[in-house]
Amino acid sequence: MLQAPERAVREDSSIEEEIVTVKMKISSSALEPLAEKYIRAKRFVLQWLYEHKTTSLKEVHKALYEVLREKFGLKSKLAQDCYRDAIAVYKSWSKNPKKGRFPILRNVSLWLTPKASYTVDFNTVTAKILGEEVKIVGYPHNLSQYKALHASPLTI
Repeated sequence: MLQAPERAVREDSSIEEEIVTVKMKISSSALEPLAEKYIRAKRFVLQWLYEHKTTSLKEVHKALYEVLREKFGLKSKLAQDCYRDAIAVYKSWSKNPKKGRFPILRNVSLWLTPKASYTVDFNTVTAKILGEEVKIVGYPHNLSQYKALHASPLTI
């Protein structure tokens, strides 16, 4: 089971626009190999960041974009999302005064860009993730009160 939070606007709100998070579970064995490639690539980028002591997006892109595309077989936007995700993890570790051990990635999660990497259709209760259509198997009972905004990262 994969979980996907999705931002939505509540229709019956007295405020003009209220943003809430809706968590959904999706199931797709087709996404598991992609998630494994992504987590291996993210570990690779984290190690590279540690060795080179840089978090400059320009430098990281120049050094790793093609490597992520060729070595790990990530699509263009997913490769960019991967090194951005790794930079965020690395920065949070490096700016922590107590630091502790270097981050170990145990939980598999993807950083996906709305509309470029995924879309959610609340009418058919499906999500299209990197061209792969998956059924949403678990969602809140009050889902009908929300209408999709597609404005937040999708965590798998």
